[in-house]
Amino acid sequence: MLDIFRREHRGGVVWMGTAKDEEAATEIVRRLHSANPRQYFTFDQSTQAKHTIKSVPSPRQQVSVLVVDDADVIRRTITDFLNGEPAIKVLGEASNFAEAISMTAALKPDVILLDLHMSDDRSFNPAFVKAKLSGARVLAMSLSSDYESEEDIRLLAESFGAVTMLDKAKLGDALIPAILQTEA
Repeated sequence: MLDIFRREHRGGVVWMGTAKDEEAATEIVRRLHSANPRQYFTFDQSTQAKHTIKSVPSPRQQVSVLVVDDADVIRRTITDFLNGEPAIKVLGEASNFAEAISMTAALKPDVILLDLHMSDDRSFNPAFVKAKLSGARVLAMSLSSDYESEEDIRLLAESFGAVTMLDKAKLGDALIPAILQTEA
């Protein structure tokens, strides 16, 4: 099995993919490097016995991310997960809307992963938060079980300026592709 794709980001290219075994991954990396001699490629074995092929971008090609969630364990888990992806640079973590607004102004992330339900969520009007986070692409996160319908989730996410809604229970497969998506 071979699955490889190319993403353009900030004038650079990020390659990602999977191969069924080490031999296939090595061959793919060799071919990619011969076609792109200025870029370094690597692969690692995932838990599903597939080999993940990645280009390793320069820091200027990395997507910068701010992780915002009131649950410390969720923030740490997401940050640890993202730190394993060379195309992503986690700039920081915020535990509430006030910190998110302050850190967004100071750090200027490309992407904000925003939990929709935090301890101070009643203190902040979604339109106000949306305006303060407007320089970044917002990806909203929540548990789908927190809502009565997908329409409720979508409307709340949009009120905060989110371009994508991610279910926390299914982040493993969706998070990195959502972050690396270049369309705003």
